[in-house]
Amino acid sequence: MKRFVLIVCLLLAAALAFGGCSQQGSDAPTESSGAEKIVAKVNGETITYDEYYTVLSQILNYIGVSADSADADYYKEDVVSQLVYEKVLRKKLTDEGYMNLTAEQNAQAEQNATESFKAYIESSYYDEIQDMLGDDYTDAEYDVAVEKVMQEHLQEELDKAGMTWEELLDSYRLPIAEEAARAELTADAVPTEDEVKKRYDEYVAADKADMEEDPTVYESAVMDGTTIYYYVPGGLRLIKHVLIKIDEETSDAVALLRDNGFDAQADLLLESALADIQAKADELLAKIQSGEMTFDEAVAQYNEDIGMPEGGYPVSKDSGSYMEAFVTGAYALANVGDISGLVATDYGYHILLYAGDTVAGPVPYESVKDEIYETLKATLQSERWNEITDEWVAQSDVQFYPENY
Repeated sequence: MKRFVLIVCLLLAAALAFGGCSQQGSDAPTESSGAEKIVAKVNGETITYDEYYTVLSQILNYIGVSADSADADYYKEDVVSQLVYEKVLRKKLTDEGYMNLTAEQNAQAEQNATESFKAYIESSYYDEIQDMLGDDYTDAEYDVAVEKVMQEHLQEELDKAGMTWEELLDSYRLPIAEEAARAELTADAVPTEDEVKKRYDEYVAADKADMEEDPTVYESAVMDGTTIYYYVPGGLRLIKHVLIKIDEETSDAVALLRDNGFDAQADLLLESALADIQAKADELLAKIQSGEMTFDEAVAQYNEDIGMPEGGYPVSKDSGSYMEAFVTGAYALANVGDISGLVATDYGYHILLYAGDTVAGPVPYESVKDEIYETLKATLQSERWNEITDEWVAQSDVQFYPENY
């Protein structure tokens, strides 16, 4: 039952269950034959074609798959399996007491349902909300209008979906109960120190192979700022800079021109924008060169690149990660500690500092072991939960009627 979350997410994206079968496309499945047609039984409890059809039609309409295609057959099988899984899960969680939610958990379910319904209303009744507000309104007025439209259409949408508000809430209680059960029943599925260290060694070996072959892989990881890396290739220059930007509108226009092959026009536009910041850049460079201001002080006060790594950007000699002028300027500096003049790129003027060189080697184990531990734990607990729920299904009396779907 590994795709349950996928199904739920698709249903939520398809406006939860609001609108139900009332929003069919021309490629929707054949109309339901009624509540008496059965697609599966779980411990004597039936799953009707209507239940199956409601879920399937929403998914197919959302992803744009024709009911007659081979892809639709995959979803038909999967929807029935997930409906079976949900009934098994609900019964087991009820029997074990997990569906007896705390006041806090019930409040969370209500909040989740309300927020989802609000998002649906904002999308489906956008014109009505805008007509109510006009052209000029505050955030508070918008919230009041959405709340009013929600209350006006709540019962109508529930009727379309064939459910009560309590039934809708119950559908939001189930994943909360499931998460509580999962947390408790998989708590002991955690990696050992040896497993974490083994995975670290594997990551180091993989990153070493990739980054020594192509140093820009390391450059990209550092520039991204969120990618965890496990190896540092040697011989790259670490470059700090102070960036004085051209205005954002011009920067976007220059990028658009270059993307479409109009480099000459981009150069003219850039030249004009650089002239506008020339005096500011010259003044800052003079302060640094005279010693009136240290480079780090200039970074703190003037740098407009808020994402610069603390140690500087790693730059390889043949880098394609940065603009050519930036790389050329970085490698024109002879010694560590040298500072460049003004270096112009499409972003503005840079003043570069050669801060040092990268030293080849793995990143310290202690700096990444917690992230590896959490990743392995998530995998182990997911596998354990799948084993538990698969066993629950296997222990249940399940009968499928494929001729009916």
